[in-house]
Amino acid sequence: MSKREGKLRELPAVSVFHHLPSGGGIGALSRNLSILGHRYRFRAHVPERGASFDPDPGIEVSGYPFPQGRRLTGLRRALAPLALMARLRSFDRLCERIAERIENDGSRVALVHNSMIIAAPPLLQHLSVPGIYVCYEYPRHIYEPDLVSRAGTAGRIFLAGVRAMERRVDMDSCQASSAVVAISTYMSTRLKQVYGLESQPGVARPGVDTAFFDPSSAAASLSAEGAGYVLSVGALWPFKGHDSIIRSISRLPESVRVPLRIVADRELPGYSRSLLRLADDLDVHLSISMNVPRSELRSLYLGASAVACAQRREPYGLVPLEAMSCGRAVVAFREGGFVENIRHEETGLLVDPSPEGLSWGLDLLLGDRDLRRELGQRGRRFVLEERTQEKGAGDLASLMDPFLSGRSE
Repeated sequence: MSKREGKLRELPAVSVFHHLPSGGGIGALSRNLSILGHRYRFRAHVPERGASFDPDPGIEVSGYPFPQGRRLTGLRRALAPLALMARLRSFDRLCERIAERIENDGSRVALVHNSMIIAAPPLLQHLSVPGIYVCYEYPRHIYEPDLVSRAGTAGRIFLAGVRAMERRVDMDSCQASSAVVAISTYMSTRLKQVYGLESQPGVARPGVDTAFFDPSSAAASLSAEGAGYVLSVGALWPFKGHDSIIRSISRLPESVRVPLRIVADRELPGYSRSLLRLADDLDVHLSISMNVPRSELRSLYLGASAVACAQRREPYGLVPLEAMSCGRAVVAFREGGFVENIRHEETGLLVDPSPEGLSWGLDLLLGDRDLRRELGQRGRRFVLEERTQEKGAGDLASLMDPFLSGRSE
């Protein structure tokens, strides 16, 4: 055994479970594991289709086949309610097997993250060690059907039994956890309400890689005023608000109207076509880029005149923080986690959640170069002081440590 391996074995063992898609969640988890690798001996358990760690934290990863999690096609799609219920039952059995692995590998705590099958994994119901549920997002199609819908009226009736089963599994799993960790104060309050929790969940806000998202980096070859477009970043889903941004730009005077660029990692089938048609109807120049490398995303931030965030009731808001870290001016809806990360008229603009409100903010930013520069500089300072990766990882560690020391009661 090497000296390094011996030292690693002395660290408290923590199992990590995730079944996250690509996006901000897996990035935040990957960075936390990398930063905290000197404090804990991590081992990850990842069912099939869970996103790969990026950056790689250099920990042992156990993968688990889960063919039932693949997209429904053919007969399975025609029998969707039965197939989806069978998927949930299969996922529960897989989580039970993973719980046995965690129990046998000497872990003292399990750090359990969201799953694509059901937000709160049923693993939390099977653990014999303390299970800390790190919740990036609850199933909004269940608890916020007014905002997030995956099917029309007929589809909701067709899938009513599935939704009832999903709600029961999600509720039981969250309530079975030893502790819940939220990513914002807004989410902490919502989780307590949604799940009827006795205590307020702790908060560990994901941090930003300020060395990478840096306006003085070698990639920042563009002018401080940007290249003349508004940037929107987020999955191509209706509640992400890209359509609101298109409508807001259509309201701008010709003197400040600029193109819109959208960057996304996932899409509701056919939604990009709907956005392109809307933009064409409203005479807004729109381009959409899918799954761009991280370096290209940084270049797009650096080239934007303004970054618009129109996601509804966003749980946290990593996009505006990355933009602020790049020294870019941000305008966002005044709701959800955005309120915690943007200080109105100090580090960005918060506006009424409507195309009219967003248009007002964009008009103000695009017509005032000095304001854009000032907000970008203040936003950068805020991220450096309040939203670093190290601070976010430290907050998570402070919520884990009582369970490792036996002081959690």
